[in-house]
Parts: sequence; structure tokens; C-alpha cells
Amino acid sequence: MNKALEAFLSKVQSDDILAGVIGLGGSGGTSLISSGFPSFPIGIPKLIVSIEASGNTEPYVGTSDLVLFPSVVDVCGINNMSRSVLSNVVAAFAGMVMGQLKLSEESATDNEKPTSGGRAMEDLVKAGLIQGVLDITTTEVADYTVGGNMACDSSRFDAILDKKIPLVLRVGALDMVNLGPRATVPSNFQQRNIYEHNEQVTLMQTTIYENVKFAAFKAKKLNKSSSKVRVYLPKMGVFALDEPDKAFYDPEATGALIHEMQRKMVDSTVVAVDLPSKPPSTTEFGSTRSIPPINTAIFSQQQPIDSNYNLGGEIGLRRRQTCGAGIREWRRRRTSNQ
Repeated sequence: MNKALEAFLSKVQSDDILAGVIGLGGSGGTSLISSGFPSFPIGIPKLIVSIEASGNTEPYVGTSDLVLFPSVVDVCGINNMSRSVLSNVVAAFAGMVMGQLKLSEESATDNEKPTSGGRAMEDLVKAGLIQGVLDITTTEVADYTVGGNMACDSSRFDAILDKKIPLVLRVGALDMVNLGPRATVPSNFQQRNIYEHNEQVTLMQTTIYENVKFAAFKAKKLNKSSSKVRVYLPKMGVFALDEPDKAFYDPEATGALIHEMQRKMVDSTVVAVDLPSKPPSTTEFGSTRSIPPINTAIFSQQQPIDSNYNLGGEIGLRRRQTCGAGIREWRRRRTSNQ
């Protein structure tokens, strides 16, 4: 039945008669329907009314824009509750279809501003829908390495490199691993430095040696680039929690990350800069043009980077030496271990 559904949906899509897809079911029906729905391109309305909508939806949704609508009651006939839910579903789906038809008529622009995770973004890159990438928060590399809930896989960054599109890559939020509610944190992590971000997300601080692994993962990927790479790394922390007096402040861990990136990058310029983990306000410096790039690895595969690029050294940022000391301490430890 899965194969038959996929074949049918593929045919109606190729015949250009498909405005959207909608289905409903329990656990079995959701499994069947979702085998075909996520394969449709981003933007085609796709919705499933399901009792599974309040659980783990990743097996059904993947990296698509499929919407799972909670059925509240079991999908079995019509009663006062299901009538109300299904009426809302019909209205929502009709609105989605009408909105997409209007966009088609207006010949929507090609500007893409995806807000989903790394895997979804790279699927769009593979499909040729993205011409350049701002890869802002790569905490999923930490989750992949340590064992968090928002992990990427070993192919992270490959699609961007293969497509040779411009990339601005940050080392943002590598100071943390994303876990579930506090009560669900695995026992082997209970003694680590934990920060409760909200009721659903608990953050765990990463260690010096984990940061070394993150650097190795990123350097290995960037070394595959077919053009020069210039990397700017922040001495003043990689995220808001990694600043002085904050929960995850650890200059030695940040120092280890910077040093290992410097050591393992091949044929590339790696510069450690005295920049904060978040941009200063526009009122502080007068205009947005004064704001320096923040915890960023700048990596262009189409044009060289200007060697005179202003990193904001003239706008009065107070220099901090703490992370520099962290880098020196990490180098000392590494030398003594050898």
C-alpha cells in the first residue's frame, strides 16, 4: 500500500494537477500516509490529522514541511469533538492551498529564508533552492558528537561544499548539548554542568576535549573546500551563556576549540578575534555598518575574501585576554601530554 500510494502521488504530481495532500488516521494510517507525503517539494500543502501529532513526530515529518494536526480523539467516526477538530482542519488546509495558488499566480521571488534545522536546510541546498547559506548555529555538531537531541549526521556541511555555494559559518552554541526536560537527562550526564533553558529543553555544557572533537569535525569538512577559506573565531565566547559571569563561561574550552581549528585547518587563514558572542546594539555604535561580524567562519567558494576586511578593531571594543590564556593553557597541556 505504501508503494501504491507513492506511485499514485508521483503520477498526479507529474501531471501537474496536485494542489495539496491531506489525510487522516491512527498510528497505522499515519505511517501509511506519511510514507508518501514528505517527498513532495517544500511549499506544496501537506497535512495529516493524526493521534500521533502530540508524540515524536520526526519519523513522520523528517525534514519536510508536513503538518501533523492533533486529532484529540481517535479517528473513528464523527462526534461533537471530532466534528469541531475536522472543521478546523478543513479550513486550515483550504487556506494553505489558496495561499499557495495565490503565490503561484504572483510568481513569488526566489529569496529563501529557511528557519528549520541543518538537515532540512541541506535538503534545500541539494534541491538547488538555496544560492548561499548563513549557517548560524551549529550546536547540532555538539549533539552529534556527544549525544544530544538535535544531532546532525556525518554528512553535515557536505551538500554545501558539493554545491560550491557561498557559506558564512559560525561556531555558535558549541558550548552546549541540547537535551530534553530536566527529568529525562541521561544518568551519565547528571553530574555535568546543566542549565534549564525551558521546560522542554535542558542544556549541558561541553568540555574542553569535546570542543577539540568539534574543531576536528569542522576542520575536516572545511579542508575539502575547493577554494581558500578564512576563519574568524571569537575569543569572547561562542554563545550568550559562554560569556564572563554566565553559566557556561569556560575560556579554556573556547581556547581549545580555537587552537584546534588553527592547528587542523589546511591552506586556510584562521584568525582569533576579540569579539563578543552577540552583536552590539546599533545605538551603541551609531549604525549597522559599524557592527563587526560575530563568532563567524567566513567561507566563500566563489570569490576571495578581502584581506583588509575590517573586524571592528577601531570601534572601541574592550580587549579580553581570558580566552588567550585559555589557548595558552590548552597548548601547554597538549605539549606535556605528548
